[in-house]
Amino acid sequence: MMKYYVSRVAVTVVAVTVLLLAGAPWWMVTVGGVLVLGFFLLAPRSGRYVVKAERGSTALRRDEWTQAMVNKAGRNGFVALMLAAAGVGVYWGSIAKTGVPAFVLYLLVALGWMVYFASDFWLRRR
Repeated sequence: MMKYYVSRVAVTVVAVTVLLLAGAPWWMVTVGGVLVLGFFLLAPRSGRYVVKAERGSTALRRDEWTQAMVNKAGRNGFVALMLAAAGVGVYWGSIAKTGVPAFVLYLLVALGWMVYFASDFWLRRR
């Protein structure tokens, strides 16, 4: 697993360097780097992947069960997003008769992501 961790630290360093060279604020680069590195360190222990240490830097794999959970959670998030978008379309199209505010569209996307992650968490419990 050491090769996996070394490769993920290298990926994080490259990403942080690209963000710094692109002119991102230092605090944003720091927060992003910590989050990415934290994900890479927790991913092998999360239960979302099958860990095959003999594969070195590509130690994480998805098995059939994991892929089925991702597919179901994605479907649930998409259905929630489409139902909410239909509701927004009906409301602003027939009742409010104005344009849809941008923040409502952001909320729709956030709803889809929340349903995805909640569904993924619910489906993975044992």
